[in-house]
Amino acid sequence: MENSVNAKLELGLERLAKAGHDPDLLGGALQSIHGALEDAFRAQLAADTHVPEGQRADYVDPKKVQWKDLLDAMMLYRDLSQADRDVIWRTNSVRTRVAHGGRYTGSRADLERYAELVQRLCGYTPPAPAATPTPAPARPARPASPAGAARRAGPAAPEIPRAVRPRQAAAKPARSRLNWMAILAATTLLVIIAIAAIARNTTASRAPAPAATPAASPAGSTPAPTAAPTATAAPRAATVRAEDGLNIRADHSIQAAVLLAVANGTRITLIGGPVEAEGHTWWQVDMNGRQGWCDDQFLQLDAAP
Repeated sequence: MENSVNAKLELGLERLAKAGHDPDLLGGALQSIHGALEDAFRAQLAADTHVPEGQRADYVDPKKVQWKDLLDAMMLYRDLSQADRDVIWRTNSVRTRVAHGGRYTGSRADLERYAELVQRLCGYTPPAPAATPTPAPARPARPASPAGAARRAGPAAPEIPRAVRPRQAAAKPARSRLNWMAILAATTLLVIIAIAAIARNTTASRAPAPAATPAASPAGSTPAPTAAPTATAAPRAATVRAEDGLNIRADHSIQAAVLLAVANGTRITLIGGPVEAEGHTWWQVDMNGRQGWCDDQFLQLDAAP
């Protein structure tokens, strides 16, 4: 759970750094940061020994404990202040509106302050930047002493009188014609061998591979049928419970496009799901032939048949 909290929080901080003052990008950053705080609160309550043992598992399930009860429990068992609770509750309303198609209406400074609060409540410390190694200073070259230079140079050659200085050695005789012919013949042979090897490899690579012969079926038998896809569960009915209406999206993601909005109290048909994604439970629904996905927390499901 700690890895999930850190991953969501780091994603939200990265989105916030790139968002500028764009309301849509700021809304995406808010959803990641707020989701990290929810995961952190649920993990803290589930591991707190002051919470009655029979209730700990309920705090992990968003269907059993929603945000209001979650904040009340954090004040009771984890010393969450009233001021922080009020800020989180107001921000949760903004996050819910953004998740269902609304735009983020706050300022960037508001979201930066909320991100600092979430980092503190999650106990998150940003990783320190990697230290850049300092190059070692260049070592100055030692000046050569006159005595050392004289030792390296060795004793001076004696001056030979100009009249008796020996003549230069005669130039080396040219290679014989026979040596050149042998080298030329060897080079020609190597070229011929290389060309033959390349031609043989090219012919082998172009040869068609033998076609695989299908295995004969036993006499009288029929080929095995292809497995059919898993059937979708029988459709169920549900009622929309969202005061501001419910957005039906193209996929099970709060980033997916909104196909239509459904008023509070509307009856819809569930045709697929549930699917867990982005900290929410999603159902695929059908509205008069139009199909899409919506959040489970805004549905009141009829009893299963």
